[in-house]
Amino acid sequence: MNTNIITKHIIKTKRFVTALLLLFALSLNFSCIDNAEEFQVVTANPFGVGIIVFSSIPAQIFGNGCEVDTIKLNTGLIADGSTIEVEVTNTGGLEGEAGGCVTGAVATIMNSMATFEFLSPIFIGNEEKFIRNEEQIETVNVAVRITTPDGTTINDFFTALVNAVGITAPDDFDTTPNDTLAPTSLFFNLPFLTFGLIPGTEVMCEVSDESLGMVTESTVVLGNIESGSFNVEYVLTNGSIGGIQVLTCMVELCNPITFGPQCSPVPLSDRKIFAEVIITQGAADDIANPPPPPAPNSITCELNPITGGNDGTCTCNNTNAAGEEICFTSPGPELTIGGGGCAIADVNGNATIPFTTMIVDEQEIEQVTCSPTGSPFFAQTNITIDPLDFTCAINCPTTIIGGTGGFCTATRD
Repeated sequence: MNTNIITKHIIKTKRFVTALLLLFALSLNFSCIDNAEEFQVVTANPFGVGIIVFSSIPAQIFGNGCEVDTIKLNTGLIADGSTIEVEVTNTGGLEGEAGGCVTGAVATIMNSMATFEFLSPIFIGNEEKFIRNEEQIETVNVAVRITTPDGTTINDFFTALVNAVGITAPDDFDTTPNDTLAPTSLFFNLPFLTFGLIPGTEVMCEVSDESLGMVTESTVVLGNIESGSFNVEYVLTNGSIGGIQVLTCMVELCNPITFGPQCSPVPLSDRKIFAEVIITQGAADDIANPPPPPAPNSITCELNPITGGNDGTCTCNNTNAAGEEICFTSPGPELTIGGGGCAIADVNGNATIPFTTMIVDEQEIEQVTCSPTGSPFFAQTNITIDPLDFTCAINCPTTIIGGTGGFCTATRD
């Protein structure tokens, strides 16, 4: 059974009982005079105060600033034809401009009844209190001045109970997106609950990081004003790297001044309701654990064999690693890899790098290895370094006198 629905019915019942008790107290003349100077009692009328019985259509007033409530004042023994004036004089814990307002501030009593339209105040509740099912109510005092046909003036006031409005978001959660090449994307249908918002009210949603996922940007409140809801769909981006996603939904309440010049404007910042979900996303599996680059197909070096002291090049071929960095190594001191040791493979998977050799006295064999960066796979080949190949010729005098010296000349090709 949905506990949220049960809880909302309990709250609804509490509000209804509270309203009945208030009306009962008013009908027993337990009212008090509001202290606004322009509504002071100016006659010792035998009826005194507490002569107004107040009712609202609908019965509950919600602080959404958008709902126009019909206020009926039952004047009992006051003669028809009397005029009645009303004014919001005390807004309790609400900001003055957000305390609601009335239209048609002067009416004539007919059949012991006077009717006014009352724009609901703006009262945004605390989300945590909604979650804990705590009642959130403010009071608005409306002063009433009645002038009978014989000029007698009587003052009274009635108190309207205003229920808070708000949104509760679903719980924060953790998730991980599908891999980059997955045929479908992971998504979540997220239900938000609303309190006191008129069905059809527009809801705007956004995310803090669109690279992690996208959300339904616009939807409307469904259900009824007392117990509404709306759903948004959050779709994770395949192959995303992970991070913290903040999904925020916002409702903008009406500006009272649009109801009429008798109502004060309320800043936009005071008319916005926010609810957010924190989504902790891990990296997609193919991003968090990427496969190692494929093994090179081959490595070839030119010149090979090579005479010591000369330069050459080595080319590593990896047909599956176009654009990848490929690095070369050689352990021997007689062969040195140039070009920083690494090169980027071209579109055909070929990476070429230069090397130099030292002059050797005898033939040396050096090993050269290539591998994509970060890969355990490699290809290798051997380079033969030969000593310089030359011949020497020595020329000495063929005849020399004893006791004298001479020179021999050595040459090589």
